[in-house]
Amino acid sequence: MSVSNHYLLLDGAQIDNLQRQVFRLQEGADCVTLYRKTAYADLADCGPALIKTTPDSPLLRHFQTHWQSTAGLQVFSDADPAELQTHLRSLVHARVPGGSTVLFRYHDPRILPLWLETLSAEERDYCMGPVERFVMCDAEGEPVVFERQGPGRPAAPYAAQPWLQLSEAQLERLNGAKQAEFDRRLLGHLQEHFPERLAALDADAQRRLVHTCREGAAQYGYSSAAEVARWSGLVVLLGDDFPDAALHGQYRTLLTQPGRLPAQRLEDALLYAQYQQLQCAKEALA
Repeated sequence: MSVSNHYLLLDGAQIDNLQRQVFRLQEGADCVTLYRKTAYADLADCGPALIKTTPDSPLLRHFQTHWQSTAGLQVFSDADPAELQTHLRSLVHARVPGGSTVLFRYHDPRILPLWLETLSAEERDYCMGPVERFVMCDAEGEPVVFERQGPGRPAAPYAAQPWLQLSEAQLERLNGAKQAEFDRRLLGHLQEHFPERLAALDADAQRRLVHTCREGAAQYGYSSAAEVARWSGLVVLLGDDFPDAALHGQYRTLLTQPGRLPAQRLEDALLYAQYQQLQCAKEALA
């Protein structure tokens, strides 16, 4: 099968200043942001971007060295570039059970395999449209390839009502991957900011700590990466039983006080922890 065009589909949410880096690495590159001309145009800088490249491009070498496991994938197609752009743009969102529309981060190399693996060969060919082949790498750097088996179909245009539908089972599979990635990043945060505590734990204990931090934060309504990271600092400082231990009564009061926003309650708990540390330091010096 003859393939004449080679592209990179890069993730603006994972790559800082994506367009600037692309133009630095490949002079005259045509960087097409796929959220443009959609309802998500305001998010274009942190959405997917399609760039035509060549095997000897410095951009491709940089991608293979720095980005291919987390921030994009390779796309091969002999279709007209405009047709390819049209089809890939149509995949940026999907319908889910209940009729809601959600953004679909298929351009993430950790997400695309989880979706395409659930499809039959016929369904996969249909969803790939004019794409001949997707190539990405897994977490270990091993190549993962999805190749269309039948003839390409015409591009499906973007529409306010997505043509793509995700089933409940597909959503569960994708959400599991999302949680695994969240846990991976939280573990990295803990290893960076609390190296001594983490060094004393084996891999299973580290995973349990991450789970404890995430679940404990969720019980008090905290789920964003920043909130859970701040909560994890309290867990490391005060113990895995935070905030349920008998000695944590004041923290429970602060975390449930009426008239304060959740972010303010968390800030109050962190400030109280700092105050307690200072008091302990003073007592040690007395």
